[in-house]
Amino acid sequence: MTSTYIEAFIAKQAFYRYSFVAVPIHDLRNPDKLIEVIKQTEMKAVIVSQKVLPLVLQSLKECSTIKTIIVAGIYISTEQSDTAANHGVKLVKFANVEYDGSRNPLAHVKPDPEDVAMINYNTVSNSLSNGVMLTHSNLVAAMTAFTASLPGAKKFTSKDRLLCQFSNGDVISVWLSSAIILAGGSLVFTTGLMKNVLHDAQASVPTVFASTPVILDKIREALQLSYGNSSLFKRAFAAKLKLLKAGRVTATSFWDFIGLGEIRSKLGGNVRLIVTTTRSDPARNETMEYFRVAMGILVVSTFGRTETSGIATSRNIFDYSEIPHVGGPVGCNEIKLIDEKEEGYTSNDDPNPRGEILIRGPNVMKGYYKKHDAIADPVDKDGWFHSGDFGSFQSNGTLEVFDKKESRPKSESPVAKVDEKL
Repeated sequence: MTSTYIEAFIAKQAFYRYSFVAVPIHDLRNPDKLIEVIKQTEMKAVIVSQKVLPLVLQSLKECSTIKTIIVAGIYISTEQSDTAANHGVKLVKFANVEYDGSRNPLAHVKPDPEDVAMINYNTVSNSLSNGVMLTHSNLVAAMTAFTASLPGAKKFTSKDRLLCQFSNGDVISVWLSSAIILAGGSLVFTTGLMKNVLHDAQASVPTVFASTPVILDKIREALQLSYGNSSLFKRAFAAKLKLLKAGRVTATSFWDFIGLGEIRSKLGGNVRLIVTTTRSDPARNETMEYFRVAMGILVVSTFGRTETSGIATSRNIFDYSEIPHVGGPVGCNEIKLIDEKEEGYTSNDDPNPRGEILIRGPNVMKGYYKKHDAIADPVDKDGWFHSGDFGSFQSNGTLEVFDKKESRPKSESPVAKVDEKL
């Protein structure tokens, strides 16, 4: 799927309803990656946006398995139809598929929990050869573990509206959207363009904003450029920073009304929770601190890999400390460290034990698609996923991630490449 947000969401619901397997296609700037995914999965149909259609058409000579292209757009030229026909491919408008489905509904084909729901090709790997097979039970485990980590008063409700800036292919967007829907909330379907982030937020007025750290950094930089030099802002920020150090995040202080109200409105004015991902990075802590102080918004950050359904740890929503850690294990998985003597990381290290991070639980992937080599399989016989990340456990049980094996593809989930300015 390479379609726009709303069509991709509808398509995924249809796939899951009829036990199909979704294959999100992330990066389309390199046609070779598109061809590699299609060839490896031998997909017969692909859903694309009108903008991406030309790229897919020019790749058809390398993708003989494709028989149908569903276009999420209102216009298909005669030339495009002829090009597709010359390769034995049928072009269909997404709206027509919806109409035909409403006229001729099919019986629900319920998937089993261990059936593969999606094959997720990582967004930042140097090679796309590792398609992560995630089952329905993997996604449910990730969703329930995250929602269970939220305190009672902060859990999702029917009044929540989610604006998610993670891409359609990021596994976090799948289970986070499901969590909001399960609570009876609503979703915002954005343009997906970095330059429109603030406009989308102001137009939709979300209560939950989910985004990659890169986008949050860009938002902070843009707001700081616009407001940061004001003497009133500096006084207000300093006063609210003292409140944060005292353990209080608020949007109703005196300073919010006279110095920071306009800044809060830049995300719509109603955001109560930001969900993001992070590593043990002090710069990321600075960005999270900015949103807590300048906008009075709580921030929860998670750490995970695509292979663990995008989550393995979650930082406590009320942890405002500057300590660079990624939180403790979420309820669906357990984590342990094993010695990596070649790197000098062992359980006997002082002051905290260090080693390679291993993760086990129902959120861990079924395996890599068409990869049956036990040597290449990062999940051992006991079910532990060898992440290739090095970390240490702090005295309070939280995990710090500080290094990565260079031999493994960089597959932390998710990271966005951002080229556009706000």
